[in-house]
Amino acid sequence: MREYERFEKGAANSNTSTSVLQRQLEDSNARIIITTIQKLSRFVAKNKKHPVYDAHVVVIFDECHRSQFGDMHAEITRVFKRYHLFGFTGTPIFAENSGTGGNPLRRTTQQAFGDKLHTYTIVDAINDKNVLPFRIDYINTIKAGSAIRDKQVPAIDTERALLAPERISQIVAYPPIGS
Repeated sequence: MREYERFEKGAANSNTSTSVLQRQLEDSNARIIITTIQKLSRFVAKNKKHPVYDAHVVVIFDECHRSQFGDMHAEITRVFKRYHLFGFTGTPIFAENSGTGGNPLRRTTQQAFGDKLHTYTIVDAINDKNVLPFRIDYINTIKAGSAIRDKQVPAIDTERALLAPERISQIVAYPPIGS
């Protein structure tokens, strides 16, 4: 809301209920309406034939990876006839990290919203001073002797190895003992 207000004071409208959302959608002076997918879905369910469905609208979903793969999204995009749909997310859903339930044609961010238009990475955010810089160091906590050859072992219990008390105590004793 604050970001929209920076561009034009009073341009954005938020709402606390579906009835307030309906009044805003019926107000020709309301240009930017900020709501939730749940309120918009309830509006659609209560208003089967509404003139706003034929109006030219732009729908922007923030955090679109959270709630855009179910029936609400499908119904909203079905009833609106002239719309542009945008989704913002910091954690897009790709085929390799998508779920297996629901509509197989709408399991990824690209399936729900189309091709990406822009990528804004954490590096961009740090350069723009939108987030504090940070540094990630990888510290290997498993030391293998030089005589040990690494080979695939089908029955290794990696969970037990990773959760071994000796390993955990060395990890939490950072900086490493003996450094």
